[in-house]
Amino acid sequence: GTRLQSYRARSDALIQDGGGDMFDWGNGLNLKTEPGGWRGAGSYLTYTQDCGASAAPQPTGQADVQYATCKFGGETPGVPGAFAAIFVSPSFAIRGLRIEGNLGADTWGTVSASAEPLAVGDEGSGMTFHYKSVHGTSDPSVNH
Repeated sequence: GTRLQSYRARSDALIQDGGGDMFDWGNGLNLKTEPGGWRGAGSYLTYTQDCGASAAPQPTGQADVQYATCKFGGETPGVPGAFAAIFVSPSFAIRGLRIEGNLGADTWGTVSASAEPLAVGDEGSGMTFHYKSVHGTSDPSVNH
């Protein structure tokens, strides 16, 4: 398997190389809120590396939205890693999330994604998920 490339957990806003040409740069988190719209081009949220049950979300600077990110594992060959982000908005100000970058697949391969949200829990008190996968090339897959 391909390792997640190391990054400075509390200062980076994107990953320069996903390893094995997974992507040339990627994982830039761009948030859309109401009011406010999208963050400026290339103005990505900085990774917080705030993992565990005591994670304390940080302000995004957009409406009342707070967030936390965590990268775990992936530093040791053969041990999978993952990157997670959580966003919270008491006023439901979140209108969109883009995970931006330049994939190593370079327009080749197949895209699979959820057309409808995957919901867990009761409406209004649960969580909503979406997924997207780019796969089917000689480069490693990218799964969000």
